[in-house]
Amino acid sequence: MAITDRELRRFLLRLGLFVPLIVGCEEPLVIPGGTEVVSILMNPPSFPMAVGEVMRPDVLPRNAEGRVIVGGPVTWASSDTTVASVDFLGLVRGEWEGKAKITATIGGSVGFTDVTIIPSPVSEWREHSCFLSLAGTIWCWGRGGNGELGNGLRNSSTFPVRVQLDEPVASVSTGVSHSCGVTSSGAGYCWGRGAEGQIGNGSTGTQVVPIKIEFGLSFRSLSAGGRHTCGITTSGETRCWGWAVHGQLGNDATTAVNTPIPLVGNIRFEQLSAGARHTCGIVSGGQAYCWGDNRQGQLGDGTITTRGVPVPVLTELRFSSISAGARHTCAVALDGQGWCWGDNRQGQHGNGTLMSSVTPQEITSSPDFRLVSVTAGGSHSCGIHVTGTGFCWGAGQFGQLGNGVTFLVAIPSGVAHARFTEIIAGAGHSCGVSDGQRVLCWGLNAYGQLGAGDFVDRSVVNSVAADLLFGRSEG
Repeated sequence: MAITDRELRRFLLRLGLFVPLIVGCEEPLVIPGGTEVVSILMNPPSFPMAVGEVMRPDVLPRNAEGRVIVGGPVTWASSDTTVASVDFLGLVRGEWEGKAKITATIGGSVGFTDVTIIPSPVSEWREHSCFLSLAGTIWCWGRGGNGELGNGLRNSSTFPVRVQLDEPVASVSTGVSHSCGVTSSGAGYCWGRGAEGQIGNGSTGTQVVPIKIEFGLSFRSLSAGGRHTCGITTSGETRCWGWAVHGQLGNDATTAVNTPIPLVGNIRFEQLSAGARHTCGIVSGGQAYCWGDNRQGQLGDGTITTRGVPVPVLTELRFSSISAGARHTCAVALDGQGWCWGDNRQGQHGNGTLMSSVTPQEITSSPDFRLVSVTAGGSHSCGIHVTGTGFCWGAGQFGQLGNGVTFLVAIPSGVAHARFTEIIAGAGHSCGVSDGQRVLCWGLNAYGQLGAGDFVDRSVVNSVAADLLFGRSEG
């Protein structure tokens, strides 16, 4: 049976809804409670958001009988725009950790919702890039919601932005959501997410500009990892700080610390590399040690047992460099041969298989395939051949191998049209310093981590959009 327009309107009114319908010359619709807005309901009444996220709460104007009606223009406001901003359309953006009240005003009626801004989610591996210019200044780009770009803001950037550190810098290291640098005088600085103590300044606050690591320490090098940091002091002592759930600080404990603490055993390392949840280092003579999460065999000690103190990698090999990634580790032996261990489900060992290993496995290519450096990323790895040619292998779905394809390659594949002095592998992207002292990037670009001025993924090398000459990043 057909329903009339009048019956439809009465049905909607019983539901508390007002939908004006114009039908011929029928009498004007009488709205129970009237058309004047006397109160505003906000939905949800409270909600959490991460820094950098955007959300629009619903505004429900109500009349004297509590019926939701059509209201007039809405005026939006925030009680603290440094925490949460809101535009004229009601789009709320998380700017800083904290709480704010968002209000919507129609006429003389006001509704509100409480928003809590939480830190940006932590990814598994780095989604931003930082490099050191020849002038000794640090430039970063990509994901910046935790302040890891060091320019005083908590915004991502598709272009390089200068880190607010005026002292001449010797090296920089990028972690998952924080970054660190060492000045020419040995002062250590970190910036970005600090919730787990990874900034090392005695607090757990986020820092959007570099904060000096005090406590009478000076450093030769710093390595920023997942949510922890390790460094070698100028006196040769190794110290770590930050998240410790998996024992990655090497102090035989799982409690986070926000100041630099020494390792158990006081092993003196020549080189350190902090991964997502584990750490590795090389001592004088080339023996490698690792500690922390070992569920994928990334410590290389022949087991999958997590270790809270440094344990030797199970091999007679001696190494010149080492790189701890998200769930795997790679190193270059003294003879230039590359080795990887840990997770290999995406082919990141470069040995032509997808079999993970708890001990070092040789990177397979050809008998004369010798490397000067290697870097372990999220699910891929890259290295520089003795000729300067860049090679990458492993997961390639975002173009992070730089060979023009977007699929997995389990053996080293040449990065197209470039020679490098350094390559750094991220979660789904890679960047390197070319022999022309330009930074080239390729792969995932969701946060602008390629520095190309856009968010377009690329499977071949692309120059960073900056008129700068670069020297190095880590090391």
